[in-house]
Amino acid sequence: PTRLEGFLSTHGLVCDVLVNSAGYGLRGATTALPIDGQLGIIDLNIHSLTELTLHFLPGMVARRRGGVLNLSSVAGFVPGP
Repeated sequence: PTRLEGFLSTHGLVCDVLVNSAGYGLRGATTALPIDGQLGIIDLNIHSLTELTLHFLPGMVARRRGGVLNLSSVAGFVPGP
């Protein structure tokens, strides 16, 4: 968030809309997937979304405008192993 905030500030911009759309998955049986890969998914899909939202939402609230859009992929609706 700090680098992104720096970019916005340098260009005289603020974050009015945050779109959380990053994500990835791994294919294969859960028991066969490496733990580093599974933790990487959690880090990107949950921690990144939370960190960015907590960073930019207070400014939106203070300005009384803005919004956060959380998108998910079809993977959230397709059962896996």
